[in-house]
Amino acid sequence: MRLKTAIFSISVLTFSLSPALFANFSEKGWIYHGPSGDDFFERCGGQLGSPLVSLDEIQKKYALKRSGKKDFVLETTREKNKSEIRFSIRHAKILGKDWESELSQAPVFIKKKLCVPLDFGDRALGPLLTGQKPSKWNEHLAYVSYAQVVIDPGHGGNDWGTLGVFKGEVLKEKDLALEYAKELEAALKEKNIDVALTRRQDVFVALSERAALVNKLSPKLFISLHLNSNGVSPGFEIFTLSMFKRDRKALMEISKRQSNEKENGGGILTFKSAAKQELSIAWAADFKKVLSAYLKPVNAGLRREPFYLLYAVESPGVLVELGYMDRAEDLNFLLNKSLRKTMWSQFSEAIDARLKSKSE
Repeated sequence: MRLKTAIFSISVLTFSLSPALFANFSEKGWIYHGPSGDDFFERCGGQLGSPLVSLDEIQKKYALKRSGKKDFVLETTREKNKSEIRFSIRHAKILGKDWESELSQAPVFIKKKLCVPLDFGDRALGPLLTGQKPSKWNEHLAYVSYAQVVIDPGHGGNDWGTLGVFKGEVLKEKDLALEYAKELEAALKEKNIDVALTRRQDVFVALSERAALVNKLSPKLFISLHLNSNGVSPGFEIFTLSMFKRDRKALMEISKRQSNEKENGGGILTFKSAAKQELSIAWAADFKKVLSAYLKPVNAGLRREPFYLLYAVESPGVLVELGYMDRAEDLNFLLNKSLRKTMWSQFSEAIDARLKSKSE
């Protein structure tokens, strides 16, 4: 997850990723990962859970031409691959010659800048540049109307996440995260717990889409699974949302945008957010007890960070780094199916116990 930009760029060149763009979140800003590495684009204002980026910056970078005002046309200026798409701002749709697809949020004008949702690159710009027909923004997600637990397998599609090597084979975080999510799902179903995954295949799902799906399902627990690399020492880390110190200013701005004007002007710690934090920390403590039997914790094992999904998801949630893919000590466990099965069974028992305690 923490693979540096330079390493990612080398990986892209080495393994020849397709040129379709996709989005990811960084504390430094909003990033589109493209075939030439990491490109930073200007961030627009917007509701949390539906972040926006400036279309002007995207146009400049990829030499795109725009015409029209409300429903406008965006087209490539490349001679070999000329194509165009039309936006319908009013209906949050993008339309091609023989297809149409919805966006998770309509493009909007903010301070005279046209801002598009973060999933725009995956839904529209990638197909525009490659001539492919895009999928609808949520058709790859299995339809469910309710879930007690939502598991988020990190990364997916062209977003590999971090890399590791075992016996000459390149391991990708996206693949292991999905495998582990399905293993945990199976363990939870044995306890008759309703479960949903933010992705079930090797596809890219924008963070805004993941957050929208989780908030729609309103689970008791959200758990995002990841793996690390480039660690000084092996081990696991479990993250909950940071609400303090260096993140206070950002949180205050978010709180002001989201709050109802009638509710005290948007205080940083509302009753709802405080309760979410308390439950998230309790879940994290439960998972630490389980993981400690298999892996060493990095420092204390529990940390707080301003990860985007933990902001955007309204339910209590944790982000779990299950170990380091480039550390032999962790790989011995991470690649052992038998040990993982036992661990996921213990995870499901801990989740089941807390769900039952809350329902009594």
